[in-house]
Amino acid sequence: MSVVPAEQGVSTVPVEPPAVPPAPGFGVRALDIRYMSLEQITRVCEMLSRAGDAVPRAYRGNANAVFAAVMFGAGLGLQPMAALQGIAVVEGQPTLTATLLGALVVQAGHELHTEYDDTQATAAITRGDSGKTTTVTWTLERAKNAGLCQLREGRPWARSKSGKPLPWELYPAAMLRSRAVSECARAAAPDVLFGYGVQYTSEELGIVVDQDGLPLGGELQRYELAYDQPAPEPGPSCDWLALAAEANTVDELDAVWRGARHDQAPHHYLQRLEEAGKRRKAELARQTSTDTGPDTSSDQNSDESQTAEITA
Repeated sequence: MSVVPAEQGVSTVPVEPPAVPPAPGFGVRALDIRYMSLEQITRVCEMLSRAGDAVPRAYRGNANAVFAAVMFGAGLGLQPMAALQGIAVVEGQPTLTATLLGALVVQAGHELHTEYDDTQATAAITRGDSGKTTTVTWTLERAKNAGLCQLREGRPWARSKSGKPLPWELYPAAMLRSRAVSECARAAAPDVLFGYGVQYTSEELGIVVDQDGLPLGGELQRYELAYDQPAPEPGPSCDWLALAAEANTVDELDAVWRGARHDQAPHHYLQRLEEAGKRRKAELARQTSTDTGPDTSSDQNSDESQTAEITA
């Protein structure tokens, strides 16, 4: 700012220098989707689809999916990168991560509190208008009953049909928190979610997600839990079947049977052991019969007596 030299009886007047216009294409507005043309948005989406590790895997190489998420995010007041980190489109239906759902609830003037670990998660939302608090808790038992995982020795077990670990086994705390927050948001603040046209997370729609709740891979993978792999029953501490096959007497077989019972071997194992014991007893009986042979002593005595009588 410059000052015009003062003349006698004339006050000084500050003069603002002419504003320098920003270079074309630069400035805050140039990075704000609200000020972009449709052509610019399309170009941005194409660039983001080729951004590699900078964007979630579901968007890599898929400019159309990027465009859908960016446009939906614009309605939520999100910039493109933020939209890609919290939105996924599942069969034409936009879904949000639990973190973004919670952020929308807080943005609407409500309070959200969460507590979670690898066994359970609790979400509580207190509405800003009425003060009413809604609390939802998700446990591993609920997850098991919902068919999301199995429990083995108190830990979640969830595998695909190819044997690959699924999110409920890999990230139980994150999955429990996601379920608790999304269910609590629908119960406590349905006006917020319906206002944005979203209700569910991708995981709730049966999509395999990562720890952040975004779909894995370039193509949506349906969550298919393998139930054809039951938990293995505890086996006996000793190979009683082998001992039964090696037994040399009936007393040894009886000792093997008592040992297996004392070892609390499973019922189906005891059935196999009983059949093996019967076969071994039959083998031992045949061996005894073969080793003994027919009794010929009486015939030999008769022959000797007859010879003596003829000699006499």
